[in-house]
Amino acid sequence: MKRLLVIAAGTLIAGYLAICALLFTQQRKLIFPAPASKAPAVRRIAPGDAGPIVVFFHGNADCAGEQQWLADQLGHSFVAVEYPGYGALPGSPSEEAIYTAAEAQLQGLPRERLVLVGQSIGSGPAVELARRGYGRKLVLLSPFTSLPDAAQLTLPWLPARWLTRDRFDSASKAPGISVPVLVIHGDRDEVVPYPLGARLAPLFPHGELMTISGAHHNDLWDHREVIERVRAFL
Repeated sequence: MKRLLVIAAGTLIAGYLAICALLFTQQRKLIFPAPASKAPAVRRIAPGDAGPIVVFFHGNADCAGEQQWLADQLGHSFVAVEYPGYGALPGSPSEEAIYTAAEAQLQGLPRERLVLVGQSIGSGPAVELARRGYGRKLVLLSPFTSLPDAAQLTLPWLPARWLTRDRFDSASKAPGISVPVLVIHGDRDEVVPYPLGARLAPLFPHGELMTISGAHHNDLWDHREVIERVRAFL
């Protein structure tokens, strides 16, 4: 009996370690599930327009070529940033690769007119570009304090915090970002738990939290008050 228990325990430990190894080596396939669309990124800058330019950082299962509807809703000049390996942009997605690609796509645009809007995983590069001096305002929808924090809440039975390679540590960057920041989060978010956004907002010197009652992760834009608040903030 004792020998069977030892064998069973060894099997469980081996299985657990195998899952950890799989998560570590294959995590970017889970974090960045790029859709099949190869549409070029939406980029609409109206000639003679001196107003804000919305720079949108999409979620991990979306792409920059599918954002015309949002450009139309917001009604301003609009640039959707694409990530390596997504849409028509070659390469492989990672935290540093996304930062590099995003900065390259903003070259030539007047920084003082930019309003950075990041949704879900797109909140990470939006915060980083704000830290680098891009933009006069920042909007974050369903953001997290850091990707390891989000991973640990999603997989509490694994050491997910220590296995996560891409950090997107917005919490540590927030105190150094002096522009106005609007954080919008649904209190029923099943992907990025609401407490992460609620914890992040007050870390910005000029941060504001807008809680959308009953909203989930993928339906924030369906709530009219979100569109209206973002338009007013712009």
